[in-house]
Amino acid sequence: MRNLSYTEYQANIEEDLKTCLDKMQCQPILFIGSGFSRRYIGAPDWHGLLEAVAKRCPGISMPYTYFRQLTPEAPDIATVLAEKFHDWAWGKGGADYPPELFEGAVDKSIYLKHQIAKYVHEITPRNFGAPEGSYYEELQQLRGIQPHALITTNYDTLLESVFSDYEKIVGQEVLSGASVSIGEILKIHGCISDPASIVTVRADYDNFTRRSKYLSAKLLTYFAEHPLVFIGYSATDQNVRDVLADLDLILSPSGRTIDNVYLVRWHPDPSGAGIELVYDELISVGIDRHVRVKCIVASDFSWIYSALSHRSPMRGINIKALRAFSARLSSLVRTDLTSPTRSVNFENIVRYTDSESLPLLLGIGQIDDPSKVNLQYPYTTTDVASKLGHKTWHLAVQLICKIKAEKGVDVRSGDNKYHIKVRSGKSFVNKYSEQLVELLRQVHSGKEYVLDLDS
Repeated sequence: MRNLSYTEYQANIEEDLKTCLDKMQCQPILFIGSGFSRRYIGAPDWHGLLEAVAKRCPGISMPYTYFRQLTPEAPDIATVLAEKFHDWAWGKGGADYPPELFEGAVDKSIYLKHQIAKYVHEITPRNFGAPEGSYYEELQQLRGIQPHALITTNYDTLLESVFSDYEKIVGQEVLSGASVSIGEILKIHGCISDPASIVTVRADYDNFTRRSKYLSAKLLTYFAEHPLVFIGYSATDQNVRDVLADLDLILSPSGRTIDNVYLVRWHPDPSGAGIELVYDELISVGIDRHVRVKCIVASDFSWIYSALSHRSPMRGINIKALRAFSARLSSLVRTDLTSPTRSVNFENIVRYTDSESLPLLLGIGQIDDPSKVNLQYPYTTTDVASKLGHKTWHLAVQLICKIKAEKGVDVRSGDNKYHIKVRSGKSFVNKYSEQLVELLRQVHSGKEYVLDLDS
């Protein structure tokens, strides 16, 4: 079968993202890694950050490569550097720190963390996200996703700049919250706004590892119920592997691709000759354990963000008000209704929920059920592939492309008896008929087939 062009690959990925969003009927959760900050503000990687900060301490005379030869692990290097910064801060470097850092029981790693926070703050543009910025249009597309929540291991404040209506939850606060509410930025490795919260030295990572089982338990339901998109991570990142190891146990017991998890993999020229355009990737998550997730190869992320905003029903809605309403409703269910001191009129609750009053009160309108369209075109691409006995959507797309190569016609180019394009929000989704399933079954078996596009 011929190789797909990048334009065709992009179209297939866009359709799969939209299909996943329509199937799960909810906003995605974005998991943001250090590659995000490298892309948008040119921030260094973990070793680059430690090397830059180490130059601020006169007590460190050796080059950074010396410490990398001592130990390759960044948390262990940070632990060594923290000792140097501690000694310098209590000596000639005291003027570089606020007085409160020398009072009470303060962990000695705070002096390194303070310098990390200061450095990251300095390299963050004050006008980040402004129209004159190089990634302005792409960031506008990102903002348009309006994700259910964002989870990041980054320390910087870039996400708060893009999603200004979202509430920031830092470090230990992530575990103490009642739930993962809509409109939150969960900074699980801390934030420069609170240097003490930053996960930096080995003791921090060990403590995070101990607490991660509680974090995983809290987030697992949300990961299972929402599209999950990793941006700025490599497939070998331990944070990615830890999440996927947990998801694999409940979502992919047979080793098949986890349908709602996407890993965005940056490539400088994905449309170049000889570039392998993969749809999924096998990731090691332990000894003799592997997880297969969907993969998106791209240099420009704007089309990915646009596809992820396919089901942005919250456009124009005040996220803060929606989050407050969600929290109040959760409190009502968990405490108010079960409290002996509260008087609850359940008859009124039932009457409102059984009528149109509650949707109108919440500003929710109803649309006509397109039953005729759904009856004639009931299948998504994944559904078509499933009817053909395949677990993922790739087979259906490959067969449609094969028809195009052999007959010169793309059945998805217009509405016909095989396909229809249905508006969903501000975008469209492709739906397919039983006739297409039968046609692809013939193509897949190598039989002669007749292409008839009459409506």
